[in-house]
Amino acid sequence: MASVNTNQTSDKTLMEPRRYQIELLNYVMQRNAIIYLPTGAGKTYIAIMALKRFSHQMQETIENGGKRAVFMCNTIELARQQAIELKRCTNLNVGFYIGERDVDNWSPRKWNDEIKINQVLVGTAQIFVDIISQNYIKITDLSVVIIDECHHARNNHPMHEFMRHYRMAADKSQLPRVIGLTGVLIKGNKLNKIREELENLEAIFHGKIVTVGSMEEYQNVMAFSTKPTEKLVTYTSQTHIFRLVGTIKNIIKECDVMVNQWDLGAIKVKQSKNLGSLRQPNKKVFITNLLNDFVYQMDEFGLYAAAIAIMSPIIEFELKKRAAETMVLRNLYRYVISICEKIRHMIIDELKEEITDPDDAYNTLDIILNYSTSKMRSLLLLTKELFSNKDPAEIHCLIFVERRYTAKCVYYVLQQYINLEPILTKSLRPQFMVGRNSVVPSIESLLYQKWNNTAIESFRNGDCNLLVCSNVLEEGIDVQACNYVFAYDPLKTFNSYVQTKGRARSSDALYAIFTDKSDEVSVVQKIKGYQEAHKNIQDFLIGRILDQDEPKEQDIAEQFKDLITPFRTQSGAYLLASNALPLLYRYCALLPTDAFGVATPWFNKQTTDDLIHVALQMPLQSSIKHTIMSKKYRTVKQAQISAAFEACKTLYEQGELNERLLPVTKTECVAKVSEELFSHWKKFNDNVTSKTAGKQQRRLYNHRYPDELYNAVPKIKELCYAYKICAYPQF
Repeated sequence: MASVNTNQTSDKTLMEPRRYQIELLNYVMQRNAIIYLPTGAGKTYIAIMALKRFSHQMQETIENGGKRAVFMCNTIELARQQAIELKRCTNLNVGFYIGERDVDNWSPRKWNDEIKINQVLVGTAQIFVDIISQNYIKITDLSVVIIDECHHARNNHPMHEFMRHYRMAADKSQLPRVIGLTGVLIKGNKLNKIREELENLEAIFHGKIVTVGSMEEYQNVMAFSTKPTEKLVTYTSQTHIFRLVGTIKNIIKECDVMVNQWDLGAIKVKQSKNLGSLRQPNKKVFITNLLNDFVYQMDEFGLYAAAIAIMSPIIEFELKKRAAETMVLRNLYRYVISICEKIRHMIIDELKEEITDPDDAYNTLDIILNYSTSKMRSLLLLTKELFSNKDPAEIHCLIFVERRYTAKCVYYVLQQYINLEPILTKSLRPQFMVGRNSVVPSIESLLYQKWNNTAIESFRNGDCNLLVCSNVLEEGIDVQACNYVFAYDPLKTFNSYVQTKGRARSSDALYAIFTDKSDEVSVVQKIKGYQEAHKNIQDFLIGRILDQDEPKEQDIAEQFKDLITPFRTQSGAYLLASNALPLLYRYCALLPTDAFGVATPWFNKQTTDDLIHVALQMPLQSSIKHTIMSKKYRTVKQAQISAAFEACKTLYEQGELNERLLPVTKTECVAKVSEELFSHWKKFNDNVTSKTAGKQQRRLYNHRYPDELYNAVPKIKELCYAYKICAYPQF
């Protein structure tokens, strides 16, 4: 069970809160609000103090009139961090809920036990939307809801849909307090609509954005938050073009042609997002994407990095080859692996031409620098300039990159360079950390989780002092006070700039932004625009902690316009428009299939008078045999949701979805008829819904088959008979 009851109060709970934290705490105890403070200014501490003030409502179970609290996060890593922090700083029972714990398949009894035992529920946003929709807990059973990184609550994001449930609650007097936390109020680059975006966010959360009371107080806040020195590191795009690079690109182009022509047999194709065309079979797309990613690494970082980067597709293709369903697919992976091995040997042979002794390894400082692009050299030389002969305890450096494979590639090049450079060997201890894009539990996702946990723990305790990471560390993840942060890839959005810069929490921190020399002017203008937007937000918000009007009902209603009116079951579960498509795919995934196919819904797009509607055809295994037509909408996505919503309602009416709007399992089907058809089994103490075999249970009855049925296959020129056996129950 993911809960801990901490009886002793930690040192952190004895921290003296700052004046602005007390002011903001008193404000949110009276009404909903979004707390906006710079990174490192103590937003989470305000949330913890609020939880403690609401804790008297959580002492009893919900059945006995008690309440529960929710701490909602946008990512798994952030949720894990906040759960640990709450266990450490409070004596409340804390439950931790993420998809990796298989919470989607928990029984009602399991959820009831978790909610009964744990007073604070911490997890990702979608899980809380699901348990509210499925009526495991009501929105009025909560005393306080804390939403971290709440600027994500736009459109159909789970945080937004949670607030839709808040708005739909019947008893408004029992609604929980909602506290949003963020250091970035604008998502994306909507810098010309700052006021409009902020007012929309306030309407979504039914409360005002609040920060410190005056500019003087804001300066005090900045003393506790991040204010690093910013530096622009430029590099030239003009670099030596090796003939081998062109040769490798031609080989990959020929490989792409061969892959596209490879006949994989009857593999189900996928529709594109707009339903207008068919995608390539995903097996081929996977190969093409990995090869394109390798070309990107080679162009960005050079041939030396390419010698390392080529190993990633080789390993990935080898894993896929071993799991291939058919011999044809296995042969395709063998072919692609042979191409990658050929490229790898060509690169290594090129690198070894620089060495007089052919037996020497190709890892030397000259080879690394000569066969790296100016972008890679700028990073290597900057690390040498900043960290030469420096005490490793004084270095806490984060390097942010955009792609997962880039993080690995940059890490291995840095590692080789540090090992070969004597003045860096004792100073730097690098590591890397990447996000996970797998939502299905697998060996790979578990290994990534274990690696990431080890990497971030090593960085926190000082075993490593330079961490190359993807955007998994941009938002909220609390690492020790970093004094060096490098934005190695181009900054694409305002919140990326604020979040990466916010990791530099040390008082003498350096924030370095890498850019091509030709893009220097545009990057400087972009950063000035970001800084101006940040100042405009401060000017708009400072002083708003004073009494002010709450968002108007008209503005709130504008943010929660229903595409389709939510459907409510008799038990109180809700089907929202945003949940219809995921629920339909979940139902189809549980339909019986063989090893050669999957059950998926099929949408056909039709256009009438510039409006779109789709025809939904369910798999043959489904109880829905007719075609479902959507209503007409302006976008394909809306039409798909409309058809999926109607399908889910039909499935519920036909008994394929239960009262919690979840697919009915085989066990539930058997249990439903067991009282009528198998009542006489009770005298044998036999439960017909339990498994009859397995390591934990023995089979109750031996299976025997007629000898005549063994090897009973049709033979050429031999008469065959077909028998019909009918069985009728005599009870």
